[in-house]
Amino acid sequence: MAITAWSANVFASFLILDEIAARREKALIFLESLELQEHLALMIKNRYGLKRRPMQINGDVAGEKRQALVDAFQTERGTFDVMILSPRAGGVGLTLTSANNIIHLSRWWNPAVEDQCTDRVYRIGQDQIVHVYYPMAVHPLYGDASFDELLNTLLTRKRELSHRMLIPPVNIKRDQAWFTENLGRAVPEAQIVRADIEEIDAMEPRAFERWALGRCISLGWEASRTPTSHDGGADGVLMHRTTGTRVIIQCKHKQGNGNMCGPEAIDDLLRARSVYSGAARLFVLTNAERFSRSTNDRAEQQGIFLIGRSELPDWPRQLL
Repeated sequence: MAITAWSANVFASFLILDEIAARREKALIFLESLELQEHLALMIKNRYGLKRRPMQINGDVAGEKRQALVDAFQTERGTFDVMILSPRAGGVGLTLTSANNIIHLSRWWNPAVEDQCTDRVYRIGQDQIVHVYYPMAVHPLYGDASFDELLNTLLTRKRELSHRMLIPPVNIKRDQAWFTENLGRAVPEAQIVRADIEEIDAMEPRAFERWALGRCISLGWEASRTPTSHDGGADGVLMHRTTGTRVIIQCKHKQGNGNMCGPEAIDDLLRARSVYSGAARLFVLTNAERFSRSTNDRAEQQGIFLIGRSELPDWPRQLL
């Protein structure tokens, strides 16, 4: 289930719905995923103690039934209710003036689609003030380079441009290039906080891997953990969003930090390099006090970067 990926947007939406319910008004929520529509409808029913789940209009709802749902929704006034619609199915041909709140939980590359959805309440017979909401998840490190922020900026630019032209411009390749350039822009180096080595020592090995990969996201890297088995010798793989550079990471956590990190880490990375083609750099990270002489020698021969205990709190500055 994909709810965790959009929980921040849903949380913001429920804060909005709380206010709408307090005003005893109606709302339309536009959401593309049919699976998430089902989950959201049940969540709304349970949260607000509704007698039934919110009505849904999507591609699976036939024309006659669709009109019956619209008629039922339009009938009652002065009571809280919600209708969940797919943008493509509910964006045209419907009059839903009993609602005066629009929540766009799904965004579209073409702002004209969103505007058509909003127009469902801007019809003859609308006598209430209309509110339009765009819940957005903003990453604490990326800020205005977060996905939702960038998409909102792009749609705003395209909407303003379309108002000055007869035909709204659509250039998918240009939009994708703009997103690649701006999504997850690296934060200034000074914002990379030095880690506490004692906290690292207290980690379990898998937690150490998550820590090592998670720290790289703030520098514009996509981070992926490999499976616990059949991982090809790698603990994690990084790819930079802008340059496409790929990095393989091997993490060796020692419960007794005085232990030495041996050459098995080098063996793992060399095996991984043959599996994950195109990797430009290979790193070994460890909280051990030192690397063995053979490990240092082989790393130098193979061009592998060794990040030991003294350098570990500054990770991932070594990627800059």
